[in-house]
Amino acid sequence: MTKYIGKLLNQDRQLFHTQDLRVLWGIYDNNMLYKTIQRYKQKGLLYPVYKGLYATNPIAAMDQFALGLIALHGYGYVSCESILAQQGLINRIPEVITLVSHFARQFQIGDTHFSVRQIHDRFLYHPYGIVVEQGVRVATVERALADLLYLQPLASLDAPVDWDKIRVVQKKIGYPITKRT
Repeated sequence: MTKYIGKLLNQDRQLFHTQDLRVLWGIYDNNMLYKTIQRYKQKGLLYPVYKGLYATNPIAAMDQFALGLIALHGYGYVSCESILAQQGLINRIPEVITLVSHFARQFQIGDTHFSVRQIHDRFLYHPYGIVVEQGVRVATVERALADLLYLQPLASLDAPVDWDKIRVVQKKIGYPITKRT
């Protein structure tokens, strides 16, 4: 049992789906896997996030962007209002963390609400303007604004924007070009 603890705590990541734990520990018997997970939850080594997703730290102490992306359980990145508010282009603090992926959905983990906005795969997987910060895929400001305008063409901003830069991003990704000044 202690070999499982060592394998778990020596990982760079803090979030694990049940299947991740199965592979990490090499436990292919479902009964043994779920008993091991249950014991670790009781000992405070694993914290349930939601069914099938566990953390090695309390969810309140985790990076909420990373939490949302792992819970998404597919490709996505943080974008739109979340990035624009963080960078001061919109003054209102979003009540949800906005993720972009190939499907749309809403979910909540703890007190944090997530909104997943759907964009076409040919735009989603285009790497331009997507960076990895502390292991989390996030859009640059220009990419976040291009994503938002693709999804919501009449979106308003609270700060001036260099529209020429935005049009460059839109063109590289293949988005329709926004006619704004």
